[in-house]
Amino acid sequence: MKSEVKIRFNTDFLNPKRWRVIIGDNQEFVDEVDIRCKSYSTEDIVKNEENISVKKYHISCVPKSITFSRTKTKTKITLK
Repeated sequence: MKSEVKIRFNTDFLNPKRWRVIIGDNQEFVDEVDIRCKSYSTEDIVKNEENISVKKYHISCVPKSITFSRTKTKTKITLK
């Protein structure tokens, strides 16, 4: 079964990676995102650090393949 991938800007200024990528229950942080499949916007209500419900917006897709490319300085995800 294909998983929905959700991408949003990482607002944690202590983490140098720009993008938060959520795949199921797993989360990765990356510098670059390359989306090569149909994408759409989604929103979720989540609890923040203070246990307050907040709305989060994503660019989402259901890719056939997910590839991570890593160098010494950058991490990139490609969604096809």
